[in-house]
Amino acid sequence: MAKKIAAQRNSQVKLKVADALNLSCYKNSSFGYLLYLQQILSLIPHEHIIQTLGECYRLLKKDGLLLISVLNYEKKAAAKFASFILRFVRFFRGDKTSKQYLPWLKLGGKINRKFLQRDQALVYWFKKDEIVKLLENAGFNMIEVKTSAEIMGKSYKKKALLYIVCRKGG
Repeated sequence: MAKKIAAQRNSQVKLKVADALNLSCYKNSSFGYLLYLQQILSLIPHEHIIQTLGECYRLLKKDGLLLISVLNYEKKAAAKFASFILRFVRFFRGDKTSKQYLPWLKLGGKINRKFLQRDQALVYWFKKDEIVKLLENAGFNMIEVKTSAEIMGKSYKKKALLYIVCRKGG
């Protein structure tokens, strides 16, 4: 779809599909800026986040900037409620999945009525201190950490997002 839109607009942007865990198609220090928006990191299995952040660090030039957005567990009332219910269900099933892993609560704009069933696609909801610590451990220096409500105003509907700007450390 992106290539089709780029062609329609005669864009010179080069589009490439790659694995966030292995971006060896790019040389070290290739970019001054990296954007991981649309909660991409929340879609990556949590056990691969450190590797993904390592790739981000490797790809950025010295003092390069990384802008990310993640799902914010602490600011989503529905996520906390769903997590509570899922913990109860998971306990009785013997499932040890983290409470921060939740299925999509909405699919196609409608409530996902199957969210308690097994084998749902899961997304990871980060706690603010957790993602900041992961980024700092990867070598990034925090510049700004804000919720979507802080950026867009309290009336903004999608309050459960966390935006982070950080710089590659020396």
